[in-house]
Amino acid sequence: MKKFFWLLFWLPLAGFGQQQAVPQALVKGTLLIDGAAQFGFSSSRTKYIRENATHINEPETKYFLQGGMGYFPVDKFALGVNMHLSNIYAEKGGWLLLAGPFMRIYFPSRSVYFFFQTGIYFGTQRISVNLYGEAPRAYYPFLFNFEGAFGLSMPLNDYVHFELTGGYGAYSEMLDRKDHSYDYSYGIWGIKIGFSLLIPHGK
Repeated sequence: MKKFFWLLFWLPLAGFGQQQAVPQALVKGTLLIDGAAQFGFSSSRTKYIRENATHINEPETKYFLQGGMGYFPVDKFALGVNMHLSNIYAEKGGWLLLAGPFMRIYFPSRSVYFFFQTGIYFGTQRISVNLYGEAPRAYYPFLFNFEGAFGLSMPLNDYVHFELTGGYGAYSEMLDRKDHSYDYSYGIWGIKIGFSLLIPHGK
């Protein structure tokens, strides 16, 4: 796992050493507008304070919608802000909302732009908990997410690109209340499919 996170850190820096013609869509000043959907699985462990009971949840199916906007301060490198919205399939009425900064570096070829992206996101999640036969209660824990992904961007015209991305997201939730407290972590391997707009400066 440590090797994976070192790769996420160093790979973007390695791209700056490559000398090649830069496509017009990836030059300094380009505006990036991105949207994608993801499907994935997770497993989790939740610890309740009452009687020190520990409950292990079954794997869940999660769906994610993602949208963001970025800017190219230099050629082939974008910085921006993303927002994630998730509907938790295994829990009625559950949702997740995250926002935070990301960076993306492109490795263009003739017809496809390969890229690597990483980001850090913060937010909250609505969960419903039913302890020992009591009526369900809604909680809103603090949520932290770090993710890294590899992808490809295929130009459909001068501005619109089809994107396919695969990567890993590490999530951590924290809730500290008198009636309910836990520290909850899980990871998701997933594939995102979406579209992006790359609008060069002056267009």
